[in-house]
Amino acid sequence: MREIRFKAWDKINKRWIKLWELLFAITGELMGIDDIDGEIYGLHQFELIQYTGLLDKNGNEIYEGDIIRGFCTGNYPAVIECDAPNGGYNIRELSGDYIEIDSNTRLEVIGNIYLNPDLLNI
Repeated sequence: MREIRFKAWDKINKRWIKLWELLFAITGELMGIDDIDGEIYGLHQFELIQYTGLLDKNGNEIYEGDIIRGFCTGNYPAVIECDAPNGGYNIRELSGDYIEIDSNTRLEVIGNIYLNPDLLNI
């Protein structure tokens, strides 16, 4: 069973939020988050990023939106994306092709689409 964990990106201030809790409505819908200082963020203010349950070759956690490279990508940067139908994750290469990943795939996180979008401009 995969560990469920999240990070949050502040879309307005362009920084990581020190996520404390997810805030849900009684109907089960995500309504917002709050950080360790008690500041509440509405849905329009943040992007929630999920942990894939995988580690890169250096032991770093791999999250959606991480920019990775490795043997399977021809050592070129690629992006981790959620594949909602099967609940897994894929690698989207710059060519637009997809590679399925699993715990045996040797990858290295080199950045993410939020702080390092320039890594994708080869």
